[in-house]
Amino acid sequence: MMMKNETKESRRNYMTATDVAREIGCGKSCAAKYIRKMNQELERKGFLIAPGRVPRRYFVERFGLAEG
Repeated sequence: MMMKNETKESRRNYMTATDVAREIGCGKSCAAKYIRKMNQELERKGFLIAPGRVPRRYFVERFGLAEG
């Protein structure tokens, strides 16, 4: 289900706990903890964050995954 101001493109650029859990094979609660941690890191770097979502590019970078 898409949010009011959400587009299909923004859903591809950001990952939710469900997306993270599916990608790394963990539970949703564990994935949510990873998202909170990554968002804290981004905030410390001065970026604005979207609670409950993490930029796909940052997720791939932090987990050392090859995008593609």
